[in-house]
Amino acid sequence: MNAAGSVHPRKNPQPKQQSISLRILFFLMVIFFMLAFRAPAQSLSATADHYRRGLANFDKGDFDAAIAEYDQAIEHYLARANRLARWAGADASTEADSFIYKDNYTVSFVPKSAAAYCARGLAWYAKGNMEEAQADFEQAIALAPAYADAYINLGAARQVLGDVNGAIAAYNHALQIKPHRFSIYFNRAIAYYTLGDYKAAYADLEKVTQIDPKNPYAYVNLGNFWLKAHQWENALQHYNQALALDSRCAVAYNNRGVVQLIKRQHDEALKDFDQALKLNAKLAVAYMNRGLVKTLQGKTDEANEDFQHCRSLDGRLGDSIEARLKNLAQLEAVMAVAK
Repeated sequence: MNAAGSVHPRKNPQPKQQSISLRILFFLMVIFFMLAFRAPAQSLSATADHYRRGLANFDKGDFDAAIAEYDQAIEHYLARANRLARWAGADASTEADSFIYKDNYTVSFVPKSAAAYCARGLAWYAKGNMEEAQADFEQAIALAPAYADAYINLGAARQVLGDVNGAIAAYNHALQIKPHRFSIYFNRAIAYYTLGDYKAAYADLEKVTQIDPKNPYAYVNLGNFWLKAHQWENALQHYNQALALDSRCAVAYNNRGVVQLIKRQHDEALKDFDQALKLNAKLAVAYMNRGLVKTLQGKTDEANEDFQHCRSLDGRLGDSIEARLKNLAQLEAVMAVAK
């Protein structure tokens, strides 16, 4: 057959149709994954906003608003963790869904849900709701067993609730994780002091001064131990060290004034109590102690004014004033209070 009469076979359109179909399928898959992951991404952003607003409200002292924001953050963080576990087999504590947790010696990761529980616990603590605070700190630990701050906060809540041994146990856990955190030794020292284990408390405070030699409150508390032991000069030395580090430490002035009162140096004691109240006008114990000095000086009206201030700031401490006044004949039994 000649060229004019030749018949050309038709090209098979199937490959082109397959190519188009594959492109459409790929496009649909991209859309699917975009939609699938868009919600978690938006949820994570919204959750972070709740957490940040919780922090901001806490800083402003609006603890109820902070708790409400943390409620939302916890709900969303936990939901996200569950989604990650379902989609990728990921654990809720994976680094991608955690805060970086740093201190001077180590870097670790804390699940955001645990951080939110801990933050909400602090808000409950600030409101004085210790049972709720304790529950949140325990939940944070359940989610992040190596979260030292949660143990520290749990110890503080237990101590307020009167579970001092439980507080010490929490501090012991924290020290296993962060052995160089002076604040843990400091808190545990107060717990030991509460139990009357002065030797252990003193050892912890000595540790604080080794880790953080510029911490004035460590020296204040060391002074308190010497005061308890009736070692007046040692107590005075430690209060002076505290004031050398921080000349605005009202508690150090008050406690040094107690030593001056016991030593019958009334004028010096009065100066210290005056300075303590100048720095902190709400320090109830300083009003009481100054009132004791003024009573000894025969300034009854001024003393009564100080006692009234003390009662208005701390009713329980105010109730002890009458008993202290009865002991003024023997200064060693005055029991002037060191905070």
